Amino acid sequence: MRFLLVRIFNAMNNLNENILDKTLLFIANRSWLKNGNDFLKSLCRFLGEELNVDYVMIDKYSEDCPLTAETVALFHKKNFLPNMVYKLQGTPCENVIGSSLCSYEKNVQFLFPQDVLLKEMEVQSYIGIPLWSSTGLPIGLLALMDNVAFANAIVLKRILQIVAIKTASELENILFENELKIKNKTLSLHKKDLLQANEQLHELTENLKKQNKRLEKAKNIAQDSEDRYRMLFNSINDAIFVSEKGEGNKVGKFIQVNAVACKRLGYTQEELLNLSPNDINSQLSRETLPALIKTLMENKSAIIEVEHVRKDGRVFPVEISSQMVNYQGKTIFQSIARDISERKRSELELVKAKKEAEDNEAKYRNWFLLFPHATFIWKKIDDDFEMVMANKMAYEDSDNNIEKIFGIKSRILWKDEPDL
Repeated sequence: MRFLLVRIFNAMNNLNENILDKTLLFIANRSWLKNGNDFLKSLCRFLGEELNVDYVMIDKYSEDCPLTAETVALFHKKNFLPNMVYKLQGTPCENVIGSSLCSYEKNVQFLFPQDVLLKEMEVQSYIGIPLWSSTGLPIGLLALMDNVAFANAIVLKRILQIVAIKTASELENILFENELKIKNKTLSLHKKDLLQANEQLHELTENLKKQNKRLEKAKNIAQDSEDRYRMLFNSINDAIFVSEKGEGNKVGKFIQVNAVACKRLGYTQEELLNLSPNDINSQLSRETLPALIKTLMENKSAIIEVEHVRKDGRVFPVEISSQMVNYQGKTIFQSIARDISERKRSELELVKAKKEAEDNEAKYRNWFLLFPHATFIWKKIDDDFEMVMANKMAYEDSDNNIEKIFGIKSRILWKDEPDL
């Protein structure tokens, strides 16, 4: 009897190790998936089928809406259920998000009588682990649920701990991409406003040309037009600068600026009218100014990104949309400057997020390579397996001769298929 119990115990240990190995292999083999949603769904299916549990759930959470959570993947017996938003109060998920791993191996409905979903889903056992962002904020959870008591809760906890970091990284990427799409949509609306402002300014300029030709005969009409021009000029949300062309490819002093330009740069209107574009541009931007003037002279319009310097020395990026016009025999440059600091910050955040994702990927790969036991990765080809990768310990165990069996089929090494 004792011998039989030992054999059963060893068999269970081998089964548990087999599941852990499969989990590590799954993560390694799914690292190439570029779409985070594809990875999360693939993970749910893998856990549901390999661990033989009724439900696998991945939720997203935001501190902006602390009372609810929303599923991004909900796997149930070989199928994905529609995503849903649910209230956290009175649920086991409430104890997981922003906290630590929670395990309720049986009678979970009795422990959480207010959770209606547990009854509808006939759930009797629950294990959940929180998901954290790279900055330490709670962003969701990963949970396993079954309609019977968990018999191997220790193994299930280890599995969740193994996949939690990769799951959190993919979920954070999804949340960041969604937020970036919203910001890009906002930026597109701002660009549309800029185009409309350019059209309005161009239309106004044409009106002024016509009014100037009839100045002596219709001073009142010209004055009305000037009043309308100034009202629109100062009501636009972007900074507007008007300056004369200087000698060669130089620009003279400003001859007109709007209230936004004064406020944004920290100067009074009188101070700005004594300055030129060189005085408000950074050193780097000054070097690009001659090329901009040349483009304006050739094409009558240009769009360029430069850096403006406030009176207090602070630098901020702007997008300049300039047009060249002739006014009373003079060459005039009209420029609209839009502050693009937020857009630049969004671009930097995207680069940072991508770098963090790459670093996380490198950590997983290093973990595999430095795993303290010889570990192999096999690729299934038709009805056989072929060795494609091994870690550092595998090289040492084989006296660095492991290259001799790379690409070899498993049936040559074993009579039966390897236990992968």
